[in-house]
Amino acid sequence: MLYYLEKRALEKTLPSRQDGGPVLKLFSLKDYPDMSGEEFSFYSGKNKLRGIKYRVGNGPYKGAVVFFHGMGAGHNAYEQLIHTLAENGYLVYAYDNACCGMSDGEGWWNFSSALIDQENFFKWYETDADKDGLKTIAIGHSWGGFVAQNALRYPVVDKVVEISGFCNVVDIMLSMVPRIKPLKPLLVGTQRHYFGAYGNADTYDLLKDTEKAVLLIHGDKDPLVNYKDTFLRLKEKLKGKSNLIFYTAENRLHQPFMSEKAEAYLKYLDDEGISSGKKKADYIDYDLLLTENEELKDLILKFMEN
Repeated sequence: MLYYLEKRALEKTLPSRQDGGPVLKLFSLKDYPDMSGEEFSFYSGKNKLRGIKYRVGNGPYKGAVVFFHGMGAGHNAYEQLIHTLAENGYLVYAYDNACCGMSDGEGWWNFSSALIDQENFFKWYETDADKDGLKTIAIGHSWGGFVAQNALRYPVVDKVVEISGFCNVVDIMLSMVPRIKPLKPLLVGTQRHYFGAYGNADTYDLLKDTEKAVLLIHGDKDPLVNYKDTFLRLKEKLKGKSNLIFYTAENRLHQPFMSEKAEAYLKYLDDEGISSGKKKADYIDYDLLLTENEELKDLILKFMEN
């Protein structure tokens, strides 16, 4: 009964679906004429999840990338980054978690439910012939960064790139909703009750044991996933592991893959209430919003190729 009551409390705190905001445009294939894609789908429980397999050209490809999205919308919120990966020679698989974007699902979603979705994705992925003979690289941002790190548990994954991610669900939920901190023991139990081993999965355990190459990236001014409590703490605990690369994006916020000017502009749109629809803007500079952090892009591509 206690688990049910806490679940109901969290349902009131978290939105039913993640489909993007009312103002900012979500890009798609039609915005990138050189990129093609084909839809794929698989089931995660009763929900049919959908994604797109992106490519530029007909190969051969340098590898297969599995992209995991963050909160707010599905993978279309990262279409520019996906295009960059595809135009640099990678076959990119990007799907939407349950209750997000293209995928089915209504009601309570949870950060841990994405790990169940991930397990079902990899069951499907193993059957897809297009990835045969290619190394597999998992990449994700924020919530997707957490999920990408959890991809280390799958033998088919060779490398991981994690951007602005967190280590475990309970800690990030407590940081998002501080008033429920006294309920932490109950929250841990709730996570275990509804999601089993995935409910309290901690990426520290996976990183500690893996010999796979992992690139972890975090902005030192990140207002959502605390740089010191998450990134620096993890870096200190795992010092000495040469297969792990910790990269600090200096003076950067939660989206360090964007250019500094683009990230500042996004913050302005958020702070002014424009992105939420509270304030109307006559013009939104999408060309600016889509500019990338060239230094970080080069770092990621070099890591992927080596």
